[in-house]
Amino acid sequence: MQTLSGSHAIGPIVPIATVLILTVMSIHNSTSAVYEKHPCLFLLAYGIVAAKYINKYVVCECVYC
Repeated sequence: MQTLSGSHAIGPIVPIATVLILTVMSIHNSTSAVYEKHPCLFLLAYGIVAAKYINKYVVCECVYC
């Protein structure tokens, strides 16, 4: 399925899935349980990482369309 600009609609799933997989891995491998003690810190940190990574992906897709 393609959009009007010719890009694929499934494309943004790759960076979103990457961030989610890394997040889940870091939660399960955490020995200090910092994510349970400070959930706001967790959401801010991974929210910033996800926003930066996904924005870079979208800009890259727009430039090379």
